[in-house]
Amino acid sequence: MVSIEIVKGFVADFDNGGKDGGNVTGLIVTTFMVGDPPVSFWSPFSLDSPIATGDYVAVAGQRSLVPGIGRVALAYRRLGTSGSSHLFNAAFPIMCILFGTLGIFGGLFLRPLNADTESMTVGLVALGLFGIWRLGCMCTARRMLNSIDPVLSTY
Repeated sequence: MVSIEIVKGFVADFDNGGKDGGNVTGLIVTTFMVGDPPVSFWSPFSLDSPIATGDYVAVAGQRSLVPGIGRVALAYRRLGTSGSSHLFNAAFPIMCILFGTLGIFGGLFLRPLNADTESMTVGLVALGLFGIWRLGCMCTARRMLNSIDPVLSTY
């Protein structure tokens, strides 16, 4: 199992997949760095990011399963306020779970019609299991961030 790490600091080099006037890479991927020394994070299929350059945050992430990419952002919490943490991008694991559900139904109902659906069913179910695992990691990361005391307070 991949461990979840928490990094605190200011957000730098924020790129929302070219939507903010940057270069369009063809992929909808949000990338940014947090902390000193800077730690790079990314989030796949992020349409709108809740953080921006200069925000003071704590980000929980884990090393990506794809080598050389860095860490996947799971949850974030704005520091300096007493607010709670939030999931960074729950749309991606939910999409994976929906594709896994589609694979289960396809395997159950289309198997008698087409023998080639078995390999597609296995792939989609594996994608769904990955989505369940990622969503579980995101919820764990959120709980970890909620246990951090805010740096600044207004008491």
